[in-house]
Amino acid sequence: MSEQNLVRTIASAGLDIMAIIDWVKQDPHTVFHPSNLLLYVVKGTLHVSQGNHTHVIPPGGFLLARKYTECLYQKTWTAEEGHSVLYGFLLYDEYIRARAGDIPETLPPKEVLRQDFFVLPSNEVLKGLFGSVVSYLEKQQDLDPDLVSLKTHEALMGVFKASPFYRDLLIYFARPERAELTRFMEHSYLYRVSIEDLAKMSGRSVSTFNREFKTIFGESPHKWIMKKRLEKAMQLLQHTPRKASEIYLEVGFTDLSHFSRSFKKHYDINPSQVRKTDPVSPSPTSPSWHD
Repeated sequence: MSEQNLVRTIASAGLDIMAIIDWVKQDPHTVFHPSNLLLYVVKGTLHVSQGNHTHVIPPGGFLLARKYTECLYQKTWTAEEGHSVLYGFLLYDEYIRARAGDIPETLPPKEVLRQDFFVLPSNEVLKGLFGSVVSYLEKQQDLDPDLVSLKTHEALMGVFKASPFYRDLLIYFARPERAELTRFMEHSYLYRVSIEDLAKMSGRSVSTFNREFKTIFGESPHKWIMKKRLEKAMQLLQHTPRKASEIYLEVGFTDLSHFSRSFKKHYDINPSQVRKTDPVSPSPTSPSWHD
C-alpha cells in the first residue's frame, strides 16, 4: 500500500514552517498563497504555472511567492527519488516589516511588479536554514518560539543576502493589501484558524471582514465555512472509500463526534449512511495552519 501525501506544519508565535511530502503523483492542481512564501525543493521537481509562464525548480532550488497569488502546482520525481519533498517558511507581512527595520522601501521596476513568483539564487544562509529544521519537521517536533523566530529571521536574511533586488522585493511584498475575498475564502475554508486570523490573513480588521463577508456571501463566516466543510465531507464520502474517521480532520474539524453531529444536522443522515458512488483513490491530506 502506497503512502499518502502529507503536509506537516510547525506553528509557534504566529510563524509557520511546513513540510510537504508527496508519494502519490497528482495532476496540476490550484494553489493559493495567503502569505508570502519561501519554498525549498529538497527532492523532486516543482512546476509552478501562472498564465502562460511556468517556473521549474529542481532539487536544491528556492522559490519566493507573493501573497494572495493563485497558480498551478505540479510535483514530479524520478523513480530513483521515489517521492517529492518541499519545505517552506510562511513570511507574514508584520514579521517582514519588523525585521526590515529602517531599510527604506525601494519600488521595484514596473515589469517586476507584475510578477508573483521569483526563483532565488541559492546561498549558504538559505541552505543552512532549511537544513537546520529538517529533523524537526520529519519528527513533527515542536520548536521553541524563540527558535522559530530565529529561524524565520534567518530565512529573511537569506532572501536579503541573495541580492538587494530580492530584499527590496520582499519588503514591497509586505505592504498592506487586501485579498480578493471570494477567492481567498474558497482556498481557506479548510484551514483550522479563527475568524480573527482569517480576517488578518486577508488584510482586514475583524469588523471589516465580517461586514464584507456578509455582503458577498449573504451569511456569517461561521455558517458559510461550516456549510462548505460539510459539502467537502459529503464529496469525499460519496466518491472515495474513506470513512468519517479518516476525513474529519481534513475537512477542518478537530473532533469526530462534533463532525458527525454537524453532518447529521445538515444532511439529516449519518456520515456512515452516505451511499458510495464511483470510488476513486484517496485524495491527499489538505493542509491546515495548525495541526
